[in-house]
Amino acid sequence: LFVSPICAELTGYAQSELQGRNAFDFMHPDDRPEAMAVFMRAVKNFTTEKTIFRALHKSGEYQWLECVGKPFLTAAGEVRGVIITRDISERKRREEELLALNTLMKAVHRFLDLCEVYDVALDVIMKMENMDMAMIYLVDTEKREAVLQASRNVPEFYLKRAGRIPYPKGITWKIIESGAIKNIEDAQKDAEIGDAGRELGHHSLLGIPIFQGTEVIGVIWFLSYKERKFSEHEVHLLSAMGDQIGIAIAKAKMLEEIKTAQERLVQSEKLASLGQMVSSIAHEINNPLTPIMGYSQRLLMKPGLDEGEKKSLEIISASAQRVAKIIENLLSFARNYRPYRTYQDINALVGEALENRSQHLKLGNIEVITDYGEGIPRTMVDSGQVRQVFINIILNAEQAMSGRGSGGCLRVTTGLRNGDLIKITFEDDGPGFGKDALAKIFDPFFTTKEPGKGTGLGLAVAYGIVKEHGGEIRAENREGRGALIVVELPVLEEASPPEVRPDEKPVRKSVRKGGGKRILVIEDEELVVDLIKGVLEHDDMTIDVARDGEEALAKSVSGEYDLIVCDIKMPVMGGIAFYNKISVINPLVARKVIFITGDPSSETMEFLNTTGKEYITKPFKVEKFRERVCELLSPSERANA
Repeated sequence: LFVSPICAELTGYAQSELQGRNAFDFMHPDDRPEAMAVFMRAVKNFTTEKTIFRALHKSGEYQWLECVGKPFLTAAGEVRGVIITRDISERKRREEELLALNTLMKAVHRFLDLCEVYDVALDVIMKMENMDMAMIYLVDTEKREAVLQASRNVPEFYLKRAGRIPYPKGITWKIIESGAIKNIEDAQKDAEIGDAGRELGHHSLLGIPIFQGTEVIGVIWFLSYKERKFSEHEVHLLSAMGDQIGIAIAKAKMLEEIKTAQERLVQSEKLASLGQMVSSIAHEINNPLTPIMGYSQRLLMKPGLDEGEKKSLEIISASAQRVAKIIENLLSFARNYRPYRTYQDINALVGEALENRSQHLKLGNIEVITDYGEGIPRTMVDSGQVRQVFINIILNAEQAMSGRGSGGCLRVTTGLRNGDLIKITFEDDGPGFGKDALAKIFDPFFTTKEPGKGTGLGLAVAYGIVKEHGGEIRAENREGRGALIVVELPVLEEASPPEVRPDEKPVRKSVRKGGGKRILVIEDEELVVDLIKGVLEHDDMTIDVARDGEEALAKSVSGEYDLIVCDIKMPVMGGIAFYNKISVINPLVARKVIFITGDPSSETMEFLNTTGKEYITKPFKVEKFRERVCELLSPSERANA
């Protein structure tokens, strides 16, 4: 056997050490059967054959060799052969690296779950030569922590001590802030390595920043127990892998944003459908509800009622008002109310909401912990609506914790996020929402409470108000540690508030009688007409009635009435059509019109908002209706109100 000096260089053995040795003894056991089969085929057929295998170098490491051999017969009939061998370790390494990158790229595009991408990436990395440990950290911008997302071969003590790295502690944050690669030959000799890292023993480290655009969003750490600097080639390869993980994270975030947008769209469609449904039935509910509420209130004002009669009337009145409140909550989705925004302190509104529920929270043995952020700017919000959002959330947490009978803790935190969002967090230690409930928690009528203990509208109303303010509201489960609801409201500069809503204008406390005044009531519901007549005739007013807009035109064109009380929805000709016609025929008469309506449709609300006309919603409280009418009949007192 002749061994060339080049062959000795390839294997690390001297020529004398190789002569007389069986070549198959140097092959990796997994490659030996294939190489022997190729050799036997070449000898049998006298063909040129090629095989690739790993061969043991004298250093103890395997290297990839490619052999091409051609057997021949000597003159004496002996089989001999010429074998040419070359080292293809570098080529194989590049092929394996390309395969690894390709595998990772496929995973990035195939998997939707980041955890699956991490698994593929770490599996690929750990197959690389001299790779003993790997960790992937991502930045949690809100908590300002680098959080370990995935790892391989990392000891338990390290996971506990360095699973979350707070800013600006340690070398991980130096990479995040600088965007520079860290290639450390011996971690024990590097002053920037923390105690947990040192306890891993002598090792080399490579830290690769994960970029998303120009921003560093995380770090991948590679560890080898061979004290060496990672080669330029390894750095290039692992940086490419880091780029692929960055792409996977960007894709995951994009998909999460799409999912969130879809959920918002579904929620908006649900609310829109509910709004259409409520708009179509609210008028039919509010009309009969108006005389029920009105007559029960009038009867309660009568003197000489015995206790039994009074209690019965109070039950009727309270039940009617409860129905009215449910309808009002439902109408929050249907009405196009423009929030009455003023410049408000959100911390103060949270405090007022907590004060509103303070007695109930104490009775429920619920501890309240507040952490109000400092320097939170004021913003433009409808204080009543936003306060109601907070009350609804607090009430939801209160009921969840009270249901256990052992009290609980409600933590309310406020702060500023990204400089332009006010973040309000409500955390309770109740039972939480549950995985199935979490997706439906803001749906109208969805409730986890017992029948009769909730309408399922509190959080749905909160959702609608927050969205109307251009904010976000979301719920999270805290894995058996209760529920968390986050409200985010945009910081807006102070602006002039709009005019007070027509149905919220203040009324005089002292109302003059309307004796001698003539009122035209345009209303098709007989019971509502009778109620209005009874209330106003009590103040010596003269009441005339029209059943629709067409009849009203004929009666009102002369301008003899001091006030016209007009319903919106009526047969033949509705209130809007009547108003438009009378405005052309006699504008002075049109100025005397006040509307009553149980119809919250967008068409009705747009008309009322555009014209700025006075209106009272059905069902109304009798005394409020009477005061409003008397106020409108006394312009001088109204101006001083």
